[in-house]
Amino acid sequence: MFKRLEAFWLSPEKGKVDRMVAQSAKIEGGQVRLPREANWLEGFKSEVAAFPNGKYDDQVDSLSQLLRALDMHHHTIRHCSRYKG
Repeated sequence: MFKRLEAFWLSPEKGKVDRMVAQSAKIEGGQVRLPREANWLEGFKSEVAAFPNGKYDDQVDSLSQLLRALDMHHHTIRHCSRYKG
């Protein structure tokens, strides 16, 4: 049913702000989709909106690193119908 994905190591580069700046065009271009409803959604969106001046930024940093990883290894998830990369 689901294809098994291999784990890989990806070391963060530069700082959190630089990492997010490098990925922000994808978000602004509508390439990142979020669920309409989720118990974590409001907190996530608040953290993203407050970045880089908010109290918390770990979810934003995780998002930027995920988007970078998808750039580098998109071929491993092409079978997923929601990923259009």
